[in-house]
Amino acid sequence: MLKYLYCFCAIFRYFVSNEKSLSENEAQAGGIPGKFFRSDFSKPAEKDGAVQDRRRGGKDMNWTDEQREAITVRDSDILVSAAAGSGKTAVLTERIKQLILRDGISVDEMLVVTFSNAAAAEMKEKILKSIGQEIRGLTGGGERQELTAEQKKENHRKAEFLRVQLRKAHTADISTFHKFSMNIIRRYFYLTDIDADFSICDESRRQILQAEALEELMDERFASGGEDFTEFLRNYSGVRSEERVREMILSVYRFIMSMPDPFQWLRDACAALGAGEEEFRRSPVWQYIADRMRRSVEEAGELAEKVCELTEHLPSIVSKAQKDREQISALLRSMEEEFSAEAVFKGIENVRFQRFTASKDDKEDFAEIKDLVKKVRDQMKKSLEDVRKNFFPIPEAEMLARMNATKEPAEYLCGLTEEFHRRFSEKKREKNLVDFNDIEHIALKILRHPEAAEEYQRHFKAIFVDEYQDSSILQETLIQRISRGDNVYMVGDVKQSIYKFRLAEPEIFIGKYNSFAAGPRKEGLPEGEGRRIDLNRNFRCKGNIIRCVNGIFSHVMDRTRGGIDYDENAALKKGVRYEGELDRKVSLHLVDSSGIDETSDFEDIIDEEIAELEKTELEARIAAKIAAERIGQQIYDCKAEKIRTVGPSDIAVLLRGTRGVADIYAEALKREGIASYIDAGEGYFETMEIEVFMNLLRVIDNRRRDVPLISVLRSPIFGMTVSDLIGIRLAHPSGSYSEAFLDSEQPKSRAACEKLDRWRLKSKYMPLEDFLWMLMRESGYMEYASALPGGDRRAANLRALVDKAVAYSGSQGKGLFGFVRYVEALSRNKVATGQSSKGEGAQNTVRIMTIHKSKGLEFPVVIVGGLGRRFNRDKNTSSVIMQKDFGLGLRFADADHNCYAKTIVQNVIEMKKNEERLAEEMRILYVALTRAMDELVLTASMKDLEKELERFALGLRGNAGDAGCFLDWILPNLQEAGIELIRHDRRSMSGEIRQTEEEIESFRNRLERGFSGEGEREDLFRLISGRFSFRYPYDEDVFSKSKFTVSELNRMARGLQNGGKPEPAPGSGGPQLVSETEETEVAGRELSDISSARRSEGEVSKEMQLSFLDLFHSPELLEGGDLSAALDEKIRLIQLAEKKGEEEDGAAGYAARSSGGSGNSSDSCESAVPSFLRGEAELTAAVRGTIMHKVMELIPFREDLQEPEVLKFVESLVEKNILSLREAETVSAAQISAFFRTEIGKRACRADWLKREWPFTLKKRREELVSEAQDEAAAEMLNRELPPELLIQGIIDCCFADAQGIVIIDYKTDTVDWKRKEAAYEEIRRRYRNQISIYRDVVKKAFDTDKIEMKIFLMRTGEMIAL
Repeated sequence: MLKYLYCFCAIFRYFVSNEKSLSENEAQAGGIPGKFFRSDFSKPAEKDGAVQDRRRGGKDMNWTDEQREAITVRDSDILVSAAAGSGKTAVLTERIKQLILRDGISVDEMLVVTFSNAAAAEMKEKILKSIGQEIRGLTGGGERQELTAEQKKENHRKAEFLRVQLRKAHTADISTFHKFSMNIIRRYFYLTDIDADFSICDESRRQILQAEALEELMDERFASGGEDFTEFLRNYSGVRSEERVREMILSVYRFIMSMPDPFQWLRDACAALGAGEEEFRRSPVWQYIADRMRRSVEEAGELAEKVCELTEHLPSIVSKAQKDREQISALLRSMEEEFSAEAVFKGIENVRFQRFTASKDDKEDFAEIKDLVKKVRDQMKKSLEDVRKNFFPIPEAEMLARMNATKEPAEYLCGLTEEFHRRFSEKKREKNLVDFNDIEHIALKILRHPEAAEEYQRHFKAIFVDEYQDSSILQETLIQRISRGDNVYMVGDVKQSIYKFRLAEPEIFIGKYNSFAAGPRKEGLPEGEGRRIDLNRNFRCKGNIIRCVNGIFSHVMDRTRGGIDYDENAALKKGVRYEGELDRKVSLHLVDSSGIDETSDFEDIIDEEIAELEKTELEARIAAKIAAERIGQQIYDCKAEKIRTVGPSDIAVLLRGTRGVADIYAEALKREGIASYIDAGEGYFETMEIEVFMNLLRVIDNRRRDVPLISVLRSPIFGMTVSDLIGIRLAHPSGSYSEAFLDSEQPKSRAACEKLDRWRLKSKYMPLEDFLWMLMRESGYMEYASALPGGDRRAANLRALVDKAVAYSGSQGKGLFGFVRYVEALSRNKVATGQSSKGEGAQNTVRIMTIHKSKGLEFPVVIVGGLGRRFNRDKNTSSVIMQKDFGLGLRFADADHNCYAKTIVQNVIEMKKNEERLAEEMRILYVALTRAMDELVLTASMKDLEKELERFALGLRGNAGDAGCFLDWILPNLQEAGIELIRHDRRSMSGEIRQTEEEIESFRNRLERGFSGEGEREDLFRLISGRFSFRYPYDEDVFSKSKFTVSELNRMARGLQNGGKPEPAPGSGGPQLVSETEETEVAGRELSDISSARRSEGEVSKEMQLSFLDLFHSPELLEGGDLSAALDEKIRLIQLAEKKGEEEDGAAGYAARSSGGSGNSSDSCESAVPSFLRGEAELTAAVRGTIMHKVMELIPFREDLQEPEVLKFVESLVEKNILSLREAETVSAAQISAFFRTEIGKRACRADWLKREWPFTLKKRREELVSEAQDEAAAEMLNRELPPELLIQGIIDCCFADAQGIVIIDYKTDTVDWKRKEAAYEEIRRRYRNQISIYRDVVKKAFDTDKIEMKIFLMRTGEMIAL
């Protein structure tokens, strides 16, 4: 039935949307002339190269010819290749505005897709701003000439249309791919097979569900014991476990989910492994092999030509070099005539390189270049040798046979992957979850229905895709399904495609870049032909930076390396008008890291230090000194059109990665007196504070994990020294280290064991969030981390870990073991979790960030570090590898003969991926160099600097495709790039560092022994003495309570309203009323009394323990006994019950003695254990009240909601694991249904605005509460107990607004004596008047109104009471 309802709604929406579509004729009927859309703008509005734009206070915006074309061209798909700093966002926004103004296309008839929510919000803001400025221009804003009445009328009509666009823009499709996909799913829900109220599965939860599905799959296969599974494990798993097979399944699954039809692609890839010789020669794999063979031989030919050039002045050598060149040329010609692997190999074997022996006349000259010539010839020979080595190390027929042999195991792997997908999908379905991959796949599945795709094709008259170079295959397929073939506008720059690891496919952009027609439309081209527009005028960088970028990339970037040829169309053109001395040259600061071991006079002094000195530290010191020099220097601000000085926030340090590096740069800047801000988007789980604290959690969960145990013992949490750890092992040399620790009699070991025991016990009954907070406090680790350098960030990281615990618990996760596993899954799968930046800011600081993070940003001064670091070229160690064009490569495995080898497909895919990685590194360098506006500084270190520079000076650039670091692309092109080379001596830098370290050590020693004042600098002495003798002037207020809950204040007021006497007990003649939280409130008053007094640090620690006593509800807590002793005894009893299973009567005897009772059976040991440890909790009044509140928070507000509907809803909460069956049984459907029958309940259902469970924090002064006191005693106590200012926290159960005003509703489950009903109601009003009064203050501040009604709904009676 639900499906039919969705179907009806979708059809209804379809007709409504079509009715509302604004056509030209309909616009005329509505009073908007048709000429507004076309005739008025039949010609471009530009004049003398300028398009009118009011964004700059009425000034003309000077568009380039290419920008103007990108704005005005119509009737075809358009690819805009927008280089860095070319103003693509401005062009995109202007085109959207012109489509609205000139073409009459409504903003809700456009689709604008970006790749982040922030980018989408920014785009929407710019569109709104642009439309708003146009409205102001039409209605008289700015300087205007006199208009005729007809012109004014016309402008008024246009302005009205634009105002409609402003309203529509807020709901227009300007979003990310995921959000657009969600919109498709919502619109065509009836075409899917998922539940209506699904939730989004975040990445971390997805990892957990995948692990569970994989575990079940492997368990089922092991249990079945099939021969196929056993054989697959023998060939592809490790000796000790099946972990490799698990990784293979996940690897394949992650890859194929980026494909439009995942399992069809996988089945086709498996089938291709069985190809015969002829079929294989037609495959993309073979085409790649042939192309690579040709390129390798061509490279050898180029190197042979270089040898000829080097030896042309040596007659006895050049003749031999020419023979080598001729042999390679003959090989190339034969490959062109008839290509086959055998022929190529035979041709290579027939090449006989000459032996270079110089004549007597040439011998001396040849000696000067002999080493250089040898290097070039070795590279030439290697190019030819790699042809066989890389592709056919064994005969072609045997390689093909091995590939065919992998078809069967590949199909079995395919089956495992499909079964994993089924189980994983089922788990998501059970929890009603949909992950991000599902969203796009479901949307694509919907768009495969012709009616859905056709509707979007009719609806969207213009489609815009920003950052098109980062589109995935799946996203491209989505766009193609809804496009018309002439209405897609794609903007991007393949030179800035740096997200291959996120499944971006720059090849999509490259394919269209090469196939779309460039330049203005030519006569005779068919309508709808794709067009390419190059925007390469850079309005960001000054001239010397432009020269640097072009000088490097014109020599290293081409179609095989980087994706496109860096030709005239791709090269940057200067758009900044400034010419002058403030256009600074690009500089490269190089540290030669070789020659350190040479004998010198300083060897004994600095060798040890140099041995420990990292290259990064040297580069960081250079960067810090440069930053210090630049601060205060002048730059010309092209945007402000004035000269100004550089501040710290104008400088950015860009690094390939920040992990383990950024802190070194921050420390170097700190030594120069410069504040820095690490804008890290990675490495959260690898930070010291998180690693140590997670190890503590691992040890609490399982003390038999040696590595985490040693880490925690050595940490400040337990403070053991290396000698202590060695002593533990020496005392127990056999067994694991954890066993030695548990058996150790050392005092430190015993103390650590006791703490771990206590924490382990608390982890079982405390909520996870509370347990982590308690652990951070009791261990002192939060304070320790906060005191370290960068303490604010470290503390924020620890707080973020607690937030993750809340998220884990909120997704039905339970227990410490599950949380540890959850975090390990996040870390293992590299789920994006950046370090917290809380407590730090980027204002007036130098920013340190990754190059990826800097994309889309610009800075006046950019320092790029680590350019000499080697690229990460880890070889593929997995047995399986995939590539979208080449399919799947599986290792050949024959366990019976112990034969394992890579197949031809594996080799080809690995080579292709290495090429792609290298191309991406090149594009990363392009992004780094194009972030600077005024000055670009490069830093690096390398060995044998002089030799490398000499080689490049001779014109030996090397093969750009063999680069191992960024320097390999920069150094050969220093001259063309106009880069100034500045060398730094490592030895002198090390000496400076040593001097600085000695000064720091000297100062530390003086601090330790104390300043004598004699011979010391007087000002320094006063400064140090003053700081170390400082005492906080408000020391006594440290322990004052400043934050109160509404319930605490209400309890205080209730006690005092009775004159300080206890409230009437049941049966004492007063109204018979039992509060829903009576028992908890009594314990709360005890704790409040303790917290109001001044306490020592030890007493504060006790209070932390006492905050959990209300879990036990035992008599001693309510009679003012020794609470700390009571807790210790309770913990002891829990330990006994857990470990030894003591009989109940012994514990009952203790309970009787401790409470002064008679020792009846109800006071047994079992009753001392929290109910949720026993698994048979008795639901207290407080718990039942909480359950009712939860139901009222979640239940849909509909008038006259009947009991059966309430029961059905409660059942759904059980199905979703929000309530347990036991908890659901306590819910009274009659009580909830009664709420919706009240007049206030009906108003809430019809309300214009409704908020449930509304949390708030309210700041109030003590005087305000004192003035509201009911009597003098209350005023006196409040004045004594409360601080001058306090924060009040609470949650409003329900608040709504309608035409009659604002209503506050508070739900209460108090028991009422029906015999004294009116008196009981009056008592309720008195009891909760102060609480509701605070709620009133909150709502009054929020809505700035006094028209507020305050109601209490009594669940047990079903009546609404007015206050």
